[in-house]
Amino acid sequence: MTQRTTINHPALAGPWSSATLALPAYASAIIVAFAGLLAAAATVDAPSFGGTALALMIVAIILNWLRSVPRQSWLHQLAQAGSLVLVIVIPIWAFLFDPQRFFPPVIFEVPDLHPLVLITWICVIAIAVTGRWGDTDYAPLSFIILPALSMLALSTPQNINIEVTLAMLLIVIAGTFLVAYETTMMRTATLGESHAVKRHNIISFHLYVAAQWSLMILGSAVVLSPVMYFTRSSVAPANVRFVAPRRYMFTTVEFSSFTRRLGLWGGPITLSQRKLFEIRGDYCAYWRVQAYNRYDNRGWYHFVTRLPLPAVQIGRAQYRFTASLPPRYRIVRATVRALNIPIYNFLSPGVPLLLRSNRALRRLRLLQDNVIRAQFSAGGPRWYSIVAAVNDAPIDELKRASGASRMPMMNEYLQLPSGLDRVIALARQVARGYRTPFEKALALSRYLKANCRYSLAPPFVPWHATDAVDYFLFESREGACDFFASALAVMCRAVGIPSRVVTGYMSTEYDADKRTLTIRESDAHAWVEIYIPKYGWVTVDPTPPSARRRFFFDLLDWWRPVRRRLIRLARWHILEITIGLLLVIALTPIVRQRLHWFKQRFARRHRTPGEQLTSAYRNVVQALQELGVPYQPHYTPLEVATTLTNIARTNRQFHALATDVMMFMRDITLTAYAPSKLSDEMLKWLEMQSKRICKLAKQERKRTRSQNASGKRRL
Repeated sequence: MTQRTTINHPALAGPWSSATLALPAYASAIIVAFAGLLAAAATVDAPSFGGTALALMIVAIILNWLRSVPRQSWLHQLAQAGSLVLVIVIPIWAFLFDPQRFFPPVIFEVPDLHPLVLITWICVIAIAVTGRWGDTDYAPLSFIILPALSMLALSTPQNINIEVTLAMLLIVIAGTFLVAYETTMMRTATLGESHAVKRHNIISFHLYVAAQWSLMILGSAVVLSPVMYFTRSSVAPANVRFVAPRRYMFTTVEFSSFTRRLGLWGGPITLSQRKLFEIRGDYCAYWRVQAYNRYDNRGWYHFVTRLPLPAVQIGRAQYRFTASLPPRYRIVRATVRALNIPIYNFLSPGVPLLLRSNRALRRLRLLQDNVIRAQFSAGGPRWYSIVAAVNDAPIDELKRASGASRMPMMNEYLQLPSGLDRVIALARQVARGYRTPFEKALALSRYLKANCRYSLAPPFVPWHATDAVDYFLFESREGACDFFASALAVMCRAVGIPSRVVTGYMSTEYDADKRTLTIRESDAHAWVEIYIPKYGWVTVDPTPPSARRRFFFDLLDWWRPVRRRLIRLARWHILEITIGLLLVIALTPIVRQRLHWFKQRFARRHRTPGEQLTSAYRNVVQALQELGVPYQPHYTPLEVATTLTNIARTNRQFHALATDVMMFMRDITLTAYAPSKLSDEMLKWLEMQSKRICKLAKQERKRTRSQNASGKRRL
């Protein structure tokens, strides 16, 4: 006991006495840092930025581990030097040699991304500087949680999707575990009790603690969210502007809903990889569903200026359309089969000529801009066959085609609202020097691909913005296919080229052997059709070909199926499922404790007097061992009491405990060897004394630990 009360030098050089004890802390720190990077990379949407941050983060974690976990001294020094070099190299590399890798150009176009990128690099540096330094200094790994939470908070207003949601859950759960686990280990190291820590028990205990606190955090968020939603406008100061995610007022992405209105609101877009159609027949990448001819600064709508053309029924569920054909075309024959839901929007690769369905269609008609519509009393058909004419004019001829002889009916495709002065000036500047409409359209398309960035997480168009296309071209310069198509259509009209926006699907997932094209929900697309005299409507797609590359994680094959499963899980309310799992984990120790209590109570009723006496003695011996009293299996009860009495002679604070233990051991010895039968009253008194001694030993253990800690702090 005297050895346990001796004041030693505090273990300030870190709480990790072994690699096995450090592994849970570093694993949770990696999860927290990676989750913050996941949210930042999904929002910034720059592969070079995300890849560089991930690589430097891995290097920083490795150096931190080598510095903090017990190793040879030369390895500690080498890791410290490497961490210092990393902290110095990051700003030098970022500002002098390769600034675009560390600060992507998009952040200079979207000011809200400035602090997000800066906090990301602060998080990497924080990983490099935490941990052990020298022999006495230690910076807790928990410091990483602060920049990770900041990255999540800065990402949420710009981008809310499955990556950010997953990052939030990981930071809350892993961060709570890291704080609790590291705090406990630092305290045990300060008290010099790291050798007594049992790895399995302490990890399971802190998993329960993390689950309980995470449950409180997430549960509070769920409960308080409706309250904050209804009270924020009344309690917020006048100069505070809340982000208004307009897109969340709608149930689907607008360019994939194919309604008469195509709004340009901005904001994150989530489209799954679910298969919608299988098209068997001739290959065509673009399949039209809806067309838009009127623009109003906030989006497009299908404005009808001509009566629809009813289809002529030529057989059972067979129909013929009467429409003007392009001068040069090819015939496409295909059968469209719906995989999940009935067909309500007909897909066509071009100008429809014939259509045959598995059921009769009411009021089948061809609307303006070659859009097929029908009236459904119940559900739509499951499949239909279509014959369509697709414009097949050669590119060389289109580049030479003049736009002089334009028909008056094309004037409606030149309509533009007010507030587009900058857009018109830019379009004329880009198209200057090109003679034909097709060359001008290609020049405008190249400009958009070179100067604007495709993103499925663009910023929301502010309410004060006068025009969505103007905001896209001069402010955000990032958006999805609906913004690229809208910008090209408006700019084409600005230089006198009739144009319209078309929405539908674009897929290249074609099996040539089976002659089958697969169309998924993520293939929803928007493009532009321009009118060229003598050649008709020609497709021009301004969306960059790298549109499908979201950010650096999508470059990895393993992330795609994982993301699809996560999105599928999100439809099942991922937050509620996580809270349910945390609730199960949090209640596990309580349930186990109650079951153990019932088991002990049941067993106590059926124990013999000898078993009860042995249990009382064993509890006292275990309490004294935890206090630090030496014990050997061959000790008799009186030898145990004598050992504590000898310790109490040099440490007076154990005098009362030693007296009680001596009386208990004397009574238990007399009772065990007494010739008479053990009475119930004596057995209850011994059990009561055993509980009292265990309680006193626990109090003395806390007092000794407190004295050791205060002595080390004074030292």
